[in-house]
Amino acid sequence: MLSSNPVASRPSRREHPTPGERVRAARTRENLTQQELAVRAKKHINTIANLEDDSMGPRVTARGWQTVVAVAKALGTTPEELGYRRKHRVRARELTAEQRDVVEDILSLPKDELTAIREILRQFEARRRKGTR
Repeated sequence: MLSSNPVASRPSRREHPTPGERVRAARTRENLTQQELAVRAKKHINTIANLEDDSMGPRVTARGWQTVVAVAKALGTTPEELGYRRKHRVRARELTAEQRDVVEDILSLPKDELTAIREILRQFEARRRKGTR
C-alpha cells in the first residue's frame, strides 16, 4: 500500500549523511548503546543523543569540539570522518582594514538580508566541499 503522506514518500534531498547520522551509524557498527558510548567517551547520555539528533550541527565551537573529539575517539574514528568541522573564531585585529569594512557592512544589514547572505554562504561552502565552483 502506498503512503498517504506525500512527504514520507519523497526521496531525501541530501546526498550525504549528517554528522548525527554518522555518529549513530558508527555507534551501531560498534554494537554500542548510547549509554555505553557515553561511558566510553566520559560524556552524559544526553550529549550522545544531542549529537545523534544533530543539535550541534556540523560546525562546532571549541567547547563542542572537545566533546566531538571524545566521542570520535571512543568510536575509533575522527571528528572529520564523522562530518564535523571546527568553527574558528577570527579576532578583529587579525583582519585587514578591507576585511573589517566588509564585516561592518554585513553586520549593518537588516536581519532578512543577513539571513539571505548566510544561506548563500552555506550553498557556496557545500559546493566547495563537493569540489565545484
